[in-house]
Amino acid sequence: PGRLNPRRAQLLVGLGLVEEVATDEILRRADPDDLDGDGISGRPNRVWSHQHGDWRLGRYGWKASTPSVIEHTAQALIDDMGLTSRWFVDESCSTVQVECRQARSSAEVDVSDERLAAIAHYLERLRAPAPASPQPGATLFNDIGCGACHAQGLITRAGFAIHPYSDFLLHDMGAGLADHDDVYEADPSEWRTAPLWGIGLSPLAGGH
Repeated sequence: PGRLNPRRAQLLVGLGLVEEVATDEILRRADPDDLDGDGISGRPNRVWSHQHGDWRLGRYGWKASTPSVIEHTAQALIDDMGLTSRWFVDESCSTVQVECRQARSSAEVDVSDERLAAIAHYLERLRAPAPASPQPGATLFNDIGCGACHAQGLITRAGFAIHPYSDFLLHDMGAGLADHDDVYEADPSEWRTAPLWGIGLSPLAGGH
């Protein structure tokens, strides 16, 4: 039988900046065995890059399952919309959907390389909001340990500091939040730290 894993759409701001952070800058925060004893044991997800043909650090998605904006875009196209592209040429049909599997009328993919690159180019340039002025909640945020995973300061290869409020590592969130799937090295209970930049601009934040 098929399984459904509920997901909420993630913010798309700042995706290009995340790709500009060097792998070592992210890995320096990894501590899978909690050797420093702070109770935080984030670890990277190593994923296959269809674009480069090798294993790379996962940066995007709930499970850090894609390494670049363009591959994340192609993955979303096939998973969310059933649109094929150069790296995902098979229709998103289950094994029991025989008619779906037979419906493909040609060998052409739905999204051309040019269209895929254009979509990724747009997503890469959705600007991340500037950090807000410090608020009273910022002290509490760090005092109770949120900043240990929702890290503020990461440095891009060009030397710019960005504040995504994420370490882009996997953390075990327990059986209560586990889904059904392993995603590369991510276990069912492990999730990438969700970036929080821009969340204060949401109408749900009530101006705070």
